[in-house]
Amino acid sequence: RDDLVTGVQTCALPIYIAIAMTPLPHLGELLNLDSIKNLHDQKEWFTKRDDIKKNIGDWVEKESTEHWLSILEPADIWCAKVLDWETMVKHEGFKILDMVQRIQRDDGLDIETLRCPIKIDGEIFKSNKAAPRIGNDNKKIKKEFDI
Repeated sequence: RDDLVTGVQTCALPIYIAIAMTPLPHLGELLNLDSIKNLHDQKEWFTKRDDIKKNIGDWVEKESTEHWLSILEPADIWCAKVLDWETMVKHEGFKILDMVQRIQRDDGLDIETLRCPIKIDGEIFKSNKAAPRIGNDNKKIKKEFDI
């Protein structure tokens, strides 16, 4: 949809908040931000995008992420606190998603990485097999196809 705003903004402290799928006039009402309350011309949302993002960013920096979430979440706005890596991996929601997997390769590679986020029929797919090195199977392919 092209009638919505999406972005990540810095809040006080500095912590970031992601806001998505919200028409600007509605967001302006919720944030009490006059500069976007009356932006009804959707073409301006794109032609003035950088200025709009700056205005929103300057405004939300004045309060904490929790303050803005307490306004936006009850209004059913798609928004979330943006977490750094260290905080995210400790977050209960991340743990429930079971996103981390260990992969290995015959050359000694042994690391933890993120799995594919897609589920099929509700099933999570993981593999401990790492991607092959570039050119890993060239000899096998040349032999198989006699090239």
